[in-house]
Amino acid sequence: MKPYKNYPCGKNGNGTYQHLINHVPAHKTRIIGTAGNCGLQWNIARAEQTIINDIDPVVILKWELLKFKYQTNEYQTSNLDVLELLTKKEIKNVSECVSITYLKFDFQDVFIYIDLPYLMDSRKRQQKLYQFEAETEHHKQVLEACKKFRFAKIMISHYPCEIYDTLLAGWHTHDYKSMTRHGLADERIYMNYEKPTILHDYSYIGDNFRQREALKRVKTNMVKKLERLEPVLRNSILTQLISEFSAMLEQK
Repeated sequence: MKPYKNYPCGKNGNGTYQHLINHVPAHKTRIIGTAGNCGLQWNIARAEQTIINDIDPVVILKWELLKFKYQTNEYQTSNLDVLELLTKKEIKNVSECVSITYLKFDFQDVFIYIDLPYLMDSRKRQQKLYQFEAETEHHKQVLEACKKFRFAKIMISHYPCEIYDTLLAGWHTHDYKSMTRHGLADERIYMNYEKPTILHDYSYIGDNFRQREALKRVKTNMVKKLERLEPVLRNSILTQLISEFSAMLEQK
């Protein structure tokens, strides 16, 4: 499900959303702070509860129409500036690990993704792309607000950038190549957590298409080997695997 066929920098390109999803930790509550077309949201496995937020009312209308078309309650929408969203009392309290309710949501295992319109001077073509652009000061305010969250896991997208590197010093980063309308671009994600080993979605593990296909074959072959075993032996192996690794998987 996607609200737009085409949308500037929506993270929908092949090789882009996979890198993002491979760095998204397991979570129950997902907050998309600056939605746009959000390739991450419509390619990743569902969360128990999701807020889709964007400052542009037209964007939110598109997501609402999508809900109506598919008759789904997969997410709720919010039409706020991301800074206002992050500094609302209900959201801000996530940083204190308080159980609260906002838009009928109980916040648990929170993951927040923010993809502000990139700084104008970081773009190859310095031209307006969105109805609501984000000035340098606004970027700084959003980053400072994100730094105050202690327990929510936050991922932020941008081009490699001195302002982001400085304000988010100490955050973990991951660089990758992304195909844009103007060719390959160097992208960077900033995370206030270490690269997770327990992912929300394992569908795209691997650094590129060739590696993803190779790992997919490994998983398929392992399943086939189990299927060929005598049932009692197969069940014995599965029981032992569950026993030895259940503690790790329960973190999801």
